Amino acid sequence: MKKIILALILVVASNQFLSAQEKQSQLIKRIEYDSKELDLTRKLEVHKLEDERLLVVTSQYKDKKFTYMFSKLNQDLDEVAEQEFQVSKKHYYGASYKTKSHFFVFFQTRKGKYILMSIDLASMEINSVEGEVGKKISFGKMNVIGDYVFFDSRAKRETFLTKINWKNGKKEVIPVTVKDNKAKSIRYTNSQLLKDESELFYFIRADKEKETYVMRIGTDGKKKDFFSLTKNYDQVISEISVSKVGEDEYIYTGTYSEKSAYASSGMFIGKSVGRSVKFIENYNFLNLNNFLNHLKERKVKKIERKKKRKEKKGKELSYNYNIACHDIIKKGDRYIFIGEAYYPTYRTETTYVTNADGTQTTRTRTVFDGYQYTHAVIASFDESGQLIWDNSFELYSAYKPFYVKQFISVSEATDEEVEMIFSSGRNINFKTVNQFNGKTIKERKSEIISTGDDTDKLKSFGTSETDYWYGDYFITYGYQKIKNKTGKKKKKRKVHFINKIQF
Repeated sequence: MKKIILALILVVASNQFLSAQEKQSQLIKRIEYDSKELDLTRKLEVHKLEDERLLVVTSQYKDKKFTYMFSKLNQDLDEVAEQEFQVSKKHYYGASYKTKSHFFVFFQTRKGKYILMSIDLASMEINSVEGEVGKKISFGKMNVIGDYVFFDSRAKRETFLTKINWKNGKKEVIPVTVKDNKAKSIRYTNSQLLKDESELFYFIRADKEKETYVMRIGTDGKKKDFFSLTKNYDQVISEISVSKVGEDEYIYTGTYSEKSAYASSGMFIGKSVGRSVKFIENYNFLNLNNFLNHLKERKVKKIERKKKRKEKKGKELSYNYNIACHDIIKKGDRYIFIGEAYYPTYRTETTYVTNADGTQTTRTRTVFDGYQYTHAVIASFDESGQLIWDNSFELYSAYKPFYVKQFISVSEATDEEVEMIFSSGRNINFKTVNQFNGKTIKERKSEIISTGDDTDKLKSFGTSETDYWYGDYFITYGYQKIKNKTGKKKKKRKVHFINKIQF
């Protein structure tokens, strides 16, 4: 890759024991990109590929054009292929999506024109199609199935799907309608492509009766099914995701509320076989084990007192949280659920405007400041959705992402165990539980080796992310500010980096 200024291979010679609670780690290799030379217009993107390689996406703005670089790295973090793609300054990076075989980027202009680029992850061959989608259409989540790219879209308060054939550019607008509901009362709750890429699911909420509908789309880009998931359900679904557990059998998990879809009071699990809904079971957050342990003791006691007062009146107290749900893990006749709890945060910005007469006016506004992740829930259910055991543990998230993500990587380990790995600041945390009773078998952490050079001093950890890669290997990547007064490197440097770490 042209902009790599450092490639470092380091095998840690010291095998000192960190502690009984820590696990040893080795920095196998590190690559750095000088932030000034690279001048990233977007953050460094790192995507895992099916053949245990990586796709790294970087970008530059020069001569009134954006240049996007797509580099494929092997297991040694050596570059094996690279491609570039240029767009005008009018095109902004709208969305991206990765399937097993291709990586897609949708570029838009404010006047409604677009470029849909695809890159074959095997050959690194680039293909692109262009067209128009309209000026006042807002695009939501991007999904790709078969030869088709789908966007959940809205215009003039109407909900519809925008479908584009990424091979020939043919575009189609698909209305989304629910009987006896006006177009403006229909909303998307979520969309999700199954892991095997055989079906694309859209979850649609009709506000009139507060029902959630399931729409399934096949690899041919055509609708396979449309049915109500909550016809006989007296709660409102706030968030939802789906996992396939058998032939035409699906498990749904997420959060629910008694009144509003914009709040949540607990988690649910449901199952459908074909169009038939077999069950939906609710579980209030406050009835789960250790769900409030991340809060201060005084606040927990206050909530518990309020809960008891509600129960005496025959009512149930709710405590609002959002949950980022993982795919269900099926072990024998049980379903293992993992979800990460988060809530949106906001900050107040103050600006001072000087008026014509010399006086100043103070203006304030509230802006979104990212999602704060607090803790995770792991639970086991039987085939009828009955809770067998559950537990919660803190996540210690080091930063607040501006999109909903999953911090935890899951390794099923053995038939008896589920291992979860997540990063926080300088540490990677490991937690292994027994899938039969939920008890913690092992819990340990390891410090992430940031540069492999003892003379480097990290000034800022930035927003690094850690993800499981393959075998015993993990990748950590992000942005760092580093000082080095005694070594041979620059005294100060700002870098984007990728670390390969072995545990």
